Amino acid sequence: MSDPFIGQIMHAGFNFAPAGWASCNGQIIPISQNNALFALLGTTFGGNGVSTFALPNAAGRSFLGLGLSTASGQTYEWGDVGGAENETLTIANMPQHNHAAVFNGVAGQTSATGSLQAYTGQTTAQVNTPAEGSFLANCANAGPSQVKIYVPAGTTGTPVNLGGVNITGGTFTPQGSVQVGVAGNNIPFSTMSPFLAVQTNIALRGIYPTRN
Repeated sequence: MSDPFIGQIMHAGFNFAPAGWASCNGQIIPISQNNALFALLGTTFGGNGVSTFALPNAAGRSFLGLGLSTASGQTYEWGDVGGAENETLTIANMPQHNHAAVFNGVAGQTSATGSLQAYTGQTTAQVNTPAEGSFLANCANAGPSQVKIYVPAGTTGTPVNLGGVNITGGTFTPQGSVQVGVAGNNIPFSTMSPFLAVQTNIALRGIYPTRN
């Protein structure tokens, strides 16, 4: 194998860095022992730039060509890192949608006002038996033994719907709570493509590259 360029990155099927190479694990190394490599990398991947600098960290990462992406319009600079192995969706990530809601009413918490109309004074065409739509009225028979037309609450019998019932100014105030269905567990999901982990090394020794 010919000498590699200093700073060249190589994938290998074995799991170690051969002589003249180092694993790309982001480790900090001294400048004094690697002047040529420092001249190429600088502190792009870390280090203080005075006595140390860092190698690229390829552990758990895929490589991306630097420059302008025609797909996203984003420009990737040398040494940029980004992305995440797992993500959790938020409301901002989701499309607009609806959830089923259930209203749980509370019995006895409504109110209404109204009035029951009845005719007063002497009227004609009064009958003994009420029919649908009949009105209450004074008894047509004057005298000390007038017919009694009212009964106490709870009396048994067959009720009919009378005319003249007028509900006005009523209020209806529902009491209760609305429960919206809840789903999901906020569990992060993986965003990684199918992968194969291999050894990634960088050349510490070799040919110093020259620009075209």
